[in-house]
Amino acid sequence: MENLAGKELGDCALTEFVSKGSFGFVYKARLKEAGTTGFKSEIYAAKLLSLENATDRHRELVNREIEILQQVDHPNVVHYHYHIVVDKIACIVMEYCGGGTLYQHIQNLKKDNKVMDEEEFVSTLVQISKGVEFLHDNAVIHRDLKTKNMLYTDDRKVIKIGDFGVAKLISNSPEMSVLVGTPYYLSPEILEEKPYDEKTDIWSLGCSCYEMATGNYAFHLDTMEALKEAVCNGKLPESPPISYNEDIENLIKQMLSKVSADRPTIKQILKFLQEPQTYRPKRNEPSSLKVTGNVSPDSNVYCYKGMEEKMKKKNRKFWEKESEKLQKTLIKNLDHYQAPEILVKIKKMQRKGTEKKDIQKEIIRLFDNATCVKLYPLIAAMDCFEKGIRETQGPTEFDMSLSGTLSIIPKD
Repeated sequence: MENLAGKELGDCALTEFVSKGSFGFVYKARLKEAGTTGFKSEIYAAKLLSLENATDRHRELVNREIEILQQVDHPNVVHYHYHIVVDKIACIVMEYCGGGTLYQHIQNLKKDNKVMDEEEFVSTLVQISKGVEFLHDNAVIHRDLKTKNMLYTDDRKVIKIGDFGVAKLISNSPEMSVLVGTPYYLSPEILEEKPYDEKTDIWSLGCSCYEMATGNYAFHLDTMEALKEAVCNGKLPESPPISYNEDIENLIKQMLSKVSADRPTIKQILKFLQEPQTYRPKRNEPSSLKVTGNVSPDSNVYCYKGMEEKMKKKNRKFWEKESEKLQKTLIKNLDHYQAPEILVKIKKMQRKGTEKKDIQKEIIRLFDNATCVKLYPLIAAMDCFEKGIRETQGPTEFDMSLSGTLSIIPKD
């Protein structure tokens, strides 16, 4: 089907061959004006899928792609117009994105020994994540997210997710375990043919982020056996260092967590990138927080190095900065994939003025007494910071958005 330029399929005229994919051929196309013999000026993309000698499975995939495209309408998803079947060829007419693929952009930068700068990386990831969020909110798993399926508009200001050839609607009892997708982007659960859910898209998105940040595939091996071994061992290969904010590095690492439950949701990723006081450009960080002194769950004195002196300054930025560092320490010590949510719950209890003994009981309920003894001094120190924040800006003005940063801190 690479020589069909000039052919008309119903009201669709194929004008120029664009590319060949795993499941079909893509042409530039124009559509006839209704009631005339002329054509509209707009350029469209026509994806052609041969149905000749097609298996039931192949027909199922074609019908499913059309069904999903008819349901999705989002600025960061390629827009569907209509489809037609002519001469055993299914023709799906979609929006044409003439700015090339994200993969091409990464390769062009690599030729000049460059990678995306941090600002472009964040802007690109936000757009892609919004498209993925829309899909997941509408019970669609893409299953083939990769840089070659992320397309720029003509002006290169917008990026859109395309190619829904193996996408899947999540049923009420999703026990999906079929091996589908592009090998370099396959999640551990798919490679091991285990049940999976939308978190498999998060893995693929993490692979794409790694590619944007380094110019290299996260996993690029010669055989499926070697690929499976590397992916399922959960270790990233050696690569050029990521030159972004440390939080961005942590985000990519958590997206590539072997255990799907440890990966952030797409909403957590967007929250981290978009909410105030969560993501900040790369900067030189001071040394990590240290809690010192002998403290017990019943003590009213919790010492932080230099804390007493700095408390007198009542500087809001200081309290917020030190509180954020302490919360990161708490996340690591909690060692639980729901640690950010648990910490937010504790913070809310503190701000409501919940008594210390009741907070202790809640920690013991969620974990155990030994964990409570270990963590309570840190939590009490955090309460000191919260009081400092309230004293400098009032109890109702504090922004809870710090939890967006914490939700992507990986476990050690």
